[in-house]
Order: sequence, then structure tokens, then C-alpha cells
Amino acid sequence: MHNVQQILIESINFELDTYQVYILFSKTFEKDAEFWNTLAEEELNHTSVLRKIRQFYQGDSKLMDIISVDDVNAIKETRKHLEKLVQKFKENPSVKMAYEIAIEIENSIVESKYQKFMSKVTDDRVIKLFQALNGDEFDHLKRIQEYFQDKKKA
Repeated sequence: MHNVQQILIESINFELDTYQVYILFSKTFEKDAEFWNTLAEEELNHTSVLRKIRQFYQGDSKLMDIISVDDVNAIKETRKHLEKLVQKFKENPSVKMAYEIAIEIENSIVESKYQKFMSKVTDDRVIKLFQALNGDEFDHLKRIQEYFQDKKKA
């Protein structure tokens, strides 16, 4: 059995890493700062939701079946990979690279599990509470793709 608390801690750290990446993009591309800042703030909110889950988690396997990743090492490896991508970006920043990194982040195992959790239709009161805390802050992948599609048209 995986260590649920460690998985939640690493997931929180990944969300914080993502927040930092989107802040970097907002500072690098001032014309797109509002877009990146919005995503960054939403990632920060995701950390709050995950912290609440960690605080209230009492061994409920139903909750962890939705949110968890089976292997904490998968999250750690994803974080290391993101760190390498950010280093490359800092060496030669481009809008294209920011887009590719953002797509990779949002396709990551942590983000895809989070998205699944937030969009799950359920009658479970605890899950509904976390979904309410999250609000409409989901589907980043779709929003990033649409934003850059609109930029291409402009």
C-alpha cells in the first residue's frame, strides 16, 4: 500500500512548482501576464484543496481511489522533469516553449488525477465539499489550448 500522506505532500509540492512556473511565465511574457497569473492563482488554490484533503483524510479509500497516484516516485519524477524543463526555458525563453511546458504540466499524472477528482459526479458530501472549494478552477489544459489557438488567429 502506498503512503497516502506522502502522496498528498508530493502532490501539494507539484502544485506549488506549477504555481512558480506560471508566475515565471507571467513575468517573462507581460502581454500574457493576466492569463498566466490566473492559472498560477488557481494552482495555488489547488494546494489549499489538497491540504484540506490531507487534513481531513481518515483512510477513506473511496477518496483516495479518485485523487491518488499509486506511486509517490511517479510524482517525484514528474517534479524533477518539470525542473529540467524550467531550466531549459530560463536559458532560452519562448512563448512556444512556455506553451509546451504548460501542456506537459496539465497532462501530468498529478494534474490529470486532480482534474478527474474535480469533475467526478458524486453524491459523497466530502468530495462535493472539495469540489466546491475548487470552484470553476479546472480544465486548464483546454483553457491553455484555446488561449494559444486564439493567439494564433490574432
